[in-house]
Amino acid sequence: FCRKATMAGCKCSRHRAFVGVLSMLAVANTLLLWTGIVDSPQQTAGNTLLGPTVKHTHTLRTAPPPRPPRPPPPPPPAANGFELRARSGKSRVSISVNGSVVYSERKREGSDQGRGIHLVVFHPGTLRITASRVFDTYQPIGETELVPFVKTLPAGRIVVCTVLDEGSFSLQEKGRRALMGLGSTEIGKLNWRSTWAMVVTVGNPASAQEVLHLAPNLETWAPDAEATAVLDNSGALVTCDWSGLMLADQRREFCGRYDGFPRLCSCTSPWQPPTPASQQPLAGLEHVPLAIVASNRAAYLMRTLRSLMNATGYVPDAITVFVDGFHEEPLALCRALGIKAMPMEPAGEKAGRICHHVRASLSAVFGLNPAAEFALVLEEDLEVSPDFFSYFAQLAPLYRRDDSVYVVSAWNDLGYEHSAHDSALLYRVDSMPGLGWMLKRSIFQSELEPRWPSHALGYDWDMWMRMDAQRKGRTSIIPDVSRTFHFGKQGVHLNDYFHNLYYANHKLNKVRAVRLHVNGMEARSYDDTLTTEIMAAELLDHTIDPCVDGFVPHKHEQGVKLFIDTSTKDPYETWVFLAGCWKIWDLDARGMYKKVWRLWLRETRLLVIGSTSPFAKAKPSAVKPLRKKKPSS
Repeated sequence: FCRKATMAGCKCSRHRAFVGVLSMLAVANTLLLWTGIVDSPQQTAGNTLLGPTVKHTHTLRTAPPPRPPRPPPPPPPAANGFELRARSGKSRVSISVNGSVVYSERKREGSDQGRGIHLVVFHPGTLRITASRVFDTYQPIGETELVPFVKTLPAGRIVVCTVLDEGSFSLQEKGRRALMGLGSTEIGKLNWRSTWAMVVTVGNPASAQEVLHLAPNLETWAPDAEATAVLDNSGALVTCDWSGLMLADQRREFCGRYDGFPRLCSCTSPWQPPTPASQQPLAGLEHVPLAIVASNRAAYLMRTLRSLMNATGYVPDAITVFVDGFHEEPLALCRALGIKAMPMEPAGEKAGRICHHVRASLSAVFGLNPAAEFALVLEEDLEVSPDFFSYFAQLAPLYRRDDSVYVVSAWNDLGYEHSAHDSALLYRVDSMPGLGWMLKRSIFQSELEPRWPSHALGYDWDMWMRMDAQRKGRTSIIPDVSRTFHFGKQGVHLNDYFHNLYYANHKLNKVRAVRLHVNGMEARSYDDTLTTEIMAAELLDHTIDPCVDGFVPHKHEQGVKLFIDTSTKDPYETWVFLAGCWKIWDLDARGMYKKVWRLWLRETRLLVIGSTSPFAKAKPSAVKPLRKKKPSS
């Protein structure tokens, strides 16, 4: 099991030995950080202490390149004080405490990672970093996320702001006013390729120390800006009285070390996880564990866990969060919420690393739950519907008896606000949508696990699972209205623009009690049901432009059908064209079953049938299938 799972706890034969090794490494790592020999774990790739995720940088730094003369040094800190120095520049930002670098990030050539405004929050008493966020204010998403984050910061915290590369292009009035509220008097002047650094105590705008340098022209960056402040850390630490709450000590530990969780860490009205109606799983989900595949995004994980806790059938003991690396923030969050969490050590980088992490998490969840016939799989940036567990509980018996089902998924690739309508409706699809799914142990252990691609190949795990070699002609069960919502806006393959285009308008079921239409979903009867539906649907006028308003009638009771040409060299070019003008997923052909697509437009059931589909026999002989080609970009 340990050879397969790559779990951190399997590294030592005895738990005590393992904990001792971690403790020694943590002390050593802290010493190295404060002496400046290695980068801060917040910025080291992978942010781990052990294993292949560590970049071995335990060598002395080379002499830095010549820098412009610095301003006169500030007065030395008092005996109970400290000096904070923040530096902003084209290719690097850094923060030091009493001369030791505690935060540093460089911009990689040709990459946008790290670009924008960096906000790093310090606890005034312990000098620990309680939060670090990067807001890419070159894009609108940066300001959208910056404003609410600033509002969550408690009074007394020390905030350090820097700009890496460019941070002004999409920083509008709301974002600038939020930073002015902290104490900035210069942020209103920040423009193209300016550098800016500020140190300020939340709730004390007059304490702000900031420096702004403007770029001389559009082609050149401003020189590095450096702000320095000497602060006092002799004040008493503020603690909340959470004596009446469950896991109060764990919450106090978490909230004393991390910021950005205002409801969880409120002293006056702290959020408390709801008490489950029952400690027993729903019928159909007995012995079915839930694996959450996570990285170092605790704020994302919090949103996912809160939605799970709100779902009917939530059982804390069934959930395990598998964290990519020894990231203390998500692990401490899970302790504060009473959720099991385990650090993992996947190998590789980017897609290859994620691929390895998913495989290791699946191996671990089945290994930890030997009685489990199925496992549920989520990622840390998915919000679930109130009937998430009920959805899978109702479909588990079908999955058990129907070998033609590959996975059961909570996600409909075509399920947008305007194209999904019926929460009880189910589909079969020739794909593996993922984004919240249930997998059979037998399929994983006998088919997928032995052939899972190496991290060195850099495969996207979900694309690999969709390949015919893995799917083997099987279909997946999906809902018309999705039971998950993909809220994560930053990732290996994701940015603000892509999320707004393809995910932000996705529909999530809000109904808590839904009786699914499971009857007729078995392989032997599904085709008959679909044939009957196609025959009953009214034929659309194939001579009208399908992209114009009114092409599909409003609230048509019988539903409508459209035949498209799939006999071309690219059989899906017409579908991709239609998907584009209907504003649904149009990057490739998804959500189909035997070249039939099912969706809703204008609250009317629409069936799109390919000319080479076995269901095309319903086409009248006089009708010419529609043929369109997506314009080249």
